[in-house]
Amino acid sequence: MNEIILNYIAVIIGVAFLSAVIIGTAPPVVQDVENPPPDLHHNATIHASSRVASPPLTFGSLFTYYGNKQLDVNGNSNMQENAGPDVLLSVQASSKTDTNQPPGDTEPANKSSEPGIEYDDDLFIETVGEWGGRISIIAIQCAEAVQCANRQVLTQHAAELLDISQKTWAEVEAMDVSPTMMQDKRDFQHVMVRMITAASSFKRGLPESDRELQEMADAISTAHDMLNTVRTTIGRKDFQQSGSHPAQGLYRFTVDTASEQEYAKGRLSQYELFPKPVGLLPIRTGYHYMDASQSNDIRIVPRYSRVVTQYYYMHPDTGKTVHVYAPEGKIYIMVHMRVAHAGNRDGRRYTIQTPALSAFTLHGHGLTFSPESIPVAHTSLGEIYRQNSLYRNELYEGSILFEVPFMMKPSDAYLTINLGSVWGKPGWELV
Repeated sequence: MNEIILNYIAVIIGVAFLSAVIIGTAPPVVQDVENPPPDLHHNATIHASSRVASPPLTFGSLFTYYGNKQLDVNGNSNMQENAGPDVLLSVQASSKTDTNQPPGDTEPANKSSEPGIEYDDDLFIETVGEWGGRISIIAIQCAEAVQCANRQVLTQHAAELLDISQKTWAEVEAMDVSPTMMQDKRDFQHVMVRMITAASSFKRGLPESDRELQEMADAISTAHDMLNTVRTTIGRKDFQQSGSHPAQGLYRFTVDTASEQEYAKGRLSQYELFPKPVGLLPIRTGYHYMDASQSNDIRIVPRYSRVVTQYYYMHPDTGKTVHVYAPEGKIYIMVHMRVAHAGNRDGRRYTIQTPALSAFTLHGHGLTFSPESIPVAHTSLGEIYRQNSLYRNELYEGSILFEVPFMMKPSDAYLTINLGSVWGKPGWELV
């Protein structure tokens, strides 16, 4: 009998000891039930009012420790407030693993592969070929308007250049080109930025100073040259980026600057920027007239013209060489003249006077220019024109210099000579 009692006591002591071990080694109960740890799988839910006490310590510890079932207390305050006095306890148990999913798979077995990247290389090349040519033509027209100092034509074409450059930049920016075309894309967009900058300055009109006018002309000229370089490079890209090569000399597009120049200037001709008067004589065509006494015939003719930027001469007093350079933003147009005594009519007066230097006027870009006054007769350019006396059958030649804006060319100008009320003012083309 005593032995049986001792066995019961031993069993009770053993159970108490095991319970103490389990309680002592169990992990602590999660106190913040409203924000459970992120790795806690919600397999059970308890809805209770705020008056419900927490589960017993041993109960919660055992469930957490063994991990077969877990408790999740919904801490939503609204639901707790709406719960009645009775406690609603809902426990849902589930296994940690899904037996329907293959072991080791954490994602669906049939995952679609990422599609291949499609680049916009062909679209980019086509855009440069199409819009690059149009921008080139408009840039040429703007440059011509600057040279002619025509505000109206410049403003009109500047607005068009600004609009198309901005749209093209935005269109290219949206293209996703391959790494081999990325530098070409950046170069083309850089040129578009230059075009936008130049066009923006053009819209403000022509500057007053010659220096600013020259900077404006240089800006559009540089941008146009850069555009042609980039277009030429991109136009020679292969038809495909896979390594195949087109036939020799066959490119995506070609850059024909000569045709673009001709087309642009042809379009500008309709504006008649600075129309020349009707009836101008061709250069090297002589004009015959008589002197004031009508005793002698005179023939005068411009032989040729050219652009000059500097010359030099020997100073008559010091004997030192004097170098003369065209001012900034200016050039000289030199016209070489020939005057001849073409015969006598009365047999008495045989001497004639050539026209004075002040009788010559150069016209161009809507402006007029008077001859330069040079203190010596001979320079590095040859003899300088002066009024002279000629006897029968004598001939005189000399050059006249006109200081003009650097954009002006001899083809833009014409020459007139004031020969008095009787003979008027004949005029000549200079090319």
